[in-house]
Amino acid sequence: MTIRWLTLVPLLCVSLASCGSDDEGAGAADAEATSASEAGPACTTALTATYPDGTSVELNTTTAAVELGDGTGYTLYATDYDLSTTDIGTATVRPGAGQHLASVFIAPVSQDGATAIESGANVPAGQPTGDLSLGVILYSGEDDFGVASAPAGSVTFDEIGESGMCASIDYTDDEKSLQGTFAAEIFDSPF
Repeated sequence: MTIRWLTLVPLLCVSLASCGSDDEGAGAADAEATSASEAGPACTTALTATYPDGTSVELNTTTAAVELGDGTGYTLYATDYDLSTTDIGTATVRPGAGQHLASVFIAPVSQDGATAIESGANVPAGQPTGDLSLGVILYSGEDDFGVASAPAGSVTFDEIGESGMCASIDYTDDEKSLQGTFAAEIFDSPF
């Protein structure tokens, strides 16, 4: 028994030493890495939004997920600008001139019997099927592009942890698209 503990202690010390960094210059890259590690292995943000005018924008600066109803729904945010996550909600995230935002809404079709979304859940675009509905709005400055016809694709929750998630998004409609992967810390709804 003592030999086992003597063998495990150095391994534990090496593991703990490699988990963190005291570098002050860690910044946003470490924040994204933290979110990714909380959500699951190999989870990164690599999102591309394509707007009605054909402009494609990488939305990889700030990502956040707001939990609704004890995990029965989520609002996912991805931006190309620094976004404060203090009291994050739809009204607090609007972009300024020259900035871009994607808001992805996943909500239960009915609150009656709604259950928490689990890892592996897939939510298709279009008319609500099953228990969840999906909506996507892209913002460019003060302009927003929401309701459109011919929605297609889906969101898959690859991994949902207690404090982070990873989702894959492949959404298109007749005016816009949002495609890629999304790693984010989960925040409680301020409402």
